Amino acid sequence: MTNLQEAIFLLQYTAQNIAMFSGGLFAGAAIYISLTECPPRTSLTPDGLLALYRSIARRTNGLLTAFAAVTALTAIPAAIAGAGILWLIGGVTHAGIVAFLLTNAKRIETELDHLDARADSAGKSKRLIHQRSLQFGILSLAGLFAQYLFVVGR
Repeated sequence: MTNLQEAIFLLQYTAQNIAMFSGGLFAGAAIYISLTECPPRTSLTPDGLLALYRSIARRTNGLLTAFAAVTALTAIPAAIAGAGILWLIGGVTHAGIVAFLLTNAKRIETELDHLDARADSAGKSKRLIHQRSLQFGILSLAGLFAQYLFVVGR
């Protein structure tokens, strides 16, 4: 092996390990949020719902976006360095998740920020929280799909 081949192999190996780790953190966090945090939110009063949401929504979006971005930014170079097409598909999946979180999830976050706890906004806040719960379920499945691709492609 030449020095260039060794460097490419080291890049691929390191990128794969980082992508596996951050992808696992993403999938685990998305599953945790969708199974433990989202269901209780739908049973809260509008006051409690908005107070709870405002305290944790930005953290969860930021955390998931960071994990997905790190995964995409390491899985795609790993695929280019020789890890294979499955790593590229997993990296592109995470890049799509980042785009989704920065656009659609941000839109729901903004709409909820502009709601107040009046009775007439209770239906809208519950609808938005339900949408967000479904989104976290879909994100969980997408993260698990990408992790599966990483494991199979290893």
